[in-house]
Amino acid sequence: MLLALTALTSGMALADVKLRAGDGKRSKDDVFIPEARDVSASFVAGNAVDIELIGTVGTLKQADFVVRQLPEHGTLTNLRPHPRESNKSLITYTHAGEQASLTDRFTYSVRVDGGPFSAPATVTLRGQRMEPILSIVKMPSFGRVFLGGEASGTVSVRNMGRAPYRMNMVWSEGWSGPPTLEVNPGDTVDFQLIFKPVRPGEVRHEIELQPGVKTSKLTLFGEGLRALTVSPGYLTLDYNRTTGVRSGILTLVNGRSDPMKVTIKFPIRLLAPATLEIPPQQKAEVLLQLPATDVPQFLGEVVVEADGVSEKVAVQSRPKPAELKVVSPEKGTLDFGQVTQRKATSRDIILANTGGELLVVEVQARNPYVSEFSGQALRLEPGQQRSVKVFLKSESLGNVISDLRIIGGASESVVTLKSYVRELAAPDAAPAPPVVAAAPAAPVTPSTGDSQPDPAPTASPVAVTPAVAPVAVAPSPAATPVRRSAPSDTPRAPLNNVQSALAAYLATEGLPMPSSSINPHLDRVNSVELVDRETSNFTIAWKKPGVAPAGWALETASMSKDERSNLFIKTWNRVNHWKTVSGDNDKVVVKVLALRPASQYEMRVRGVDRDGKFSEPSPIFVVTTPEPWRVPAWAWRGMLVSALLVVIYMLWRARRGDFEFA
Repeated sequence: MLLALTALTSGMALADVKLRAGDGKRSKDDVFIPEARDVSASFVAGNAVDIELIGTVGTLKQADFVVRQLPEHGTLTNLRPHPRESNKSLITYTHAGEQASLTDRFTYSVRVDGGPFSAPATVTLRGQRMEPILSIVKMPSFGRVFLGGEASGTVSVRNMGRAPYRMNMVWSEGWSGPPTLEVNPGDTVDFQLIFKPVRPGEVRHEIELQPGVKTSKLTLFGEGLRALTVSPGYLTLDYNRTTGVRSGILTLVNGRSDPMKVTIKFPIRLLAPATLEIPPQQKAEVLLQLPATDVPQFLGEVVVEADGVSEKVAVQSRPKPAELKVVSPEKGTLDFGQVTQRKATSRDIILANTGGELLVVEVQARNPYVSEFSGQALRLEPGQQRSVKVFLKSESLGNVISDLRIIGGASESVVTLKSYVRELAAPDAAPAPPVVAAAPAAPVTPSTGDSQPDPAPTASPVAVTPAVAPVAVAPSPAATPVRRSAPSDTPRAPLNNVQSALAAYLATEGLPMPSSSINPHLDRVNSVELVDRETSNFTIAWKKPGVAPAGWALETASMSKDERSNLFIKTWNRVNHWKTVSGDNDKVVVKVLALRPASQYEMRVRGVDRDGKFSEPSPIFVVTTPEPWRVPAWAWRGMLVSALLVVIYMLWRARRGDFEFA
């Protein structure tokens, strides 16, 4: 019974399946309502895209589709059946263009066999604009490059976008490439980049070929090396007193592995080689110099060039230092010849400053010879020559030999003075036979009046109080010479070493101040600087010491001659015509007044305490006041010519009758 029931059930199911798969016919009461599905699609701005419309139906019959709502930013073509599936249809959407919105939509419905339409489904459209997308495929590689040389590398760029790429390229300094870059969609383009360093060191450059696209960033890196190294960059020429030449050395280094030819361009005053060749990986020294005849200050620029690379070096030199030259007498001996006893005679020596700076000299002569500028400073401008008279009036007879010392700058020149003095009563008599020259008259030391040598030099100069009187300037040859006291009949012995040192100290430093007048606790002024100067005054300043004194004392020097010892002694006199002016808190600023124009003053500074005691003097400083302004000679000449022209013009008009006289 169970088997019969199973067979019956199976037969009924099979009959039902046959009924459904038979000829596909349904009853009139069956209704099929399809369903339309939502669809999304993407497009490129301005282009067309094919879209599949899909319906869910319960039959194999061809479904019918209809557009319910049209898109706003594009157009649709007619619907067309799908080539393979009956529940689908094809339609083409065309976007309006670049200016239109990139988002759009439309709706559609579906039905089967003339039945009812389904509810509308939406087709969502999203677009993107058509643009290129660059991507760097290959980066270039640059190594170390010498200045003046160059290296090249290859860059590969691919356009992964839908639009062609074209851009005008701007490359930074040191890099060069194509002026424009064009890449079509899907293409790869190779181009060359050249690296030519313009300065030493690492050079890095980053550029986005397509702004805003990270894959288009191009990173360039290189390093510039000096093929030619020049040192120093600022050269000061040194002065050689032996040769009178100012010179300096430039060092050139060739960093390459092949020889280098170097060209040097220099100012016309400078002496240097125009070209030279430096071996590979070697250095060369170039001598730059100014000839001995070139004395002014120098400031110029030297350019060193090699293989397109140039290096500039600033070269400077102070003026050639002041240099004393005795032009006459050339052999260093001034012979007065035969002169008459007690009769003044003069001869000339010619001095010259062959340097480029001011030279201040002192001409020192020993009795009975007297120089025109005895006890005074003689100024020689650069390149100036000046004649100095030397006078002789001797009471002694026979050969008179002495030395004339000319001290100036860093040198000292000695001229030997000699003459033969004959008696006044016999001016025409034959000269006495030559005798051995007597030693020059030596002055007696002021301290002891003795000419014997001392056993040892003392720690400090001996204080002396000679009767000092200012030395009168020697008169001109036509004037009567200064009358001096008659010398002793006993010849003076030459100075020993100690006496010579004492004489030099008295001539340069002057008489020392007694120790009872010195306060050792007062600090010494270490340096004095010149702030300003005018024709009748100048301003100086110095740093305030740690222990400030109650006041200050300014002293100026003058030279005096002791007739008894024939020594020049420098004396220091207080300067009263000065006043303090406002300045820095840590400095003392003083203005010295009532000075003579075009004059030289040798000064020093001391501190003074409340008891009137002094500090040690400051280093000696020399100040020269400028010359006063005068009306130039050309102005006087111009006014004279103008006056003459006016007179001539008035005379010409008067002669022509332009003026009527009653």
